[in-house]
Amino acid sequence: FLILRRLGGIGDVLMTTPMLMGLKEKFPNCHITYGTDPKYADGSLFSILQDNPYIDKLVARDASNAADFDFSLDVTSVDIEVERGNETPPERINIYCSLAGVKPTSYIPFYKVTEAELRLSKAMIETRLLNFETKKLVFVNPASNTTKRDVPKGTVQELITELVKRNYNVITCHHFDHGFIEQPGYLKLVADIKAAWGDVILDF
Repeated sequence: FLILRRLGGIGDVLMTTPMLMGLKEKFPNCHITYGTDPKYADGSLFSILQDNPYIDKLVARDASNAADFDFSLDVTSVDIEVERGNETPPERINIYCSLAGVKPTSYIPFYKVTEAELRLSKAMIETRLLNFETKKLVFVNPASNTTKRDVPKGTVQELITELVKRNYNVITCHHFDHGFIEQPGYLKLVADIKAAWGDVILDF
């Protein structure tokens, strides 16, 4: 099998990993070659896929010929095409799995955190004076890069309410470089969350 994701981003590539699991479950003896951009974000796409147990070979996006495989699937822009025609589009994980005709036992993306990443995240958390060894942390991103894919604001608030009740620290994650902060209602959403829960809500 040849799976191609010619472009980023990182999140979209991660969301293709349940599809890979589904292919392996449906075809246990298949060999999966995954082609993507080795230069995107300083090689981040290769980094997040290199330890994936469902990928047999990781190659540059143009290093393989679809004609050499029994099955090939290019998932580069299929998500955008589906989302363009839907008021409330399906989750991208579901889009990829549906395209491949699989239903994996888990729809959770696979990613193996490296020791370097653990050290970096620990240092970042400690700068916020959080004791993550005694109180679990949950990161919540209240918005995506398009309002059509956003989780409803009420749902975000309900999620955070439940997490706080269960004694978690909640950290809201912002992607200022992608312009998320400019979306209508985004600043108000974060302000409402922080007003309701005070010190348990922090920004990264």
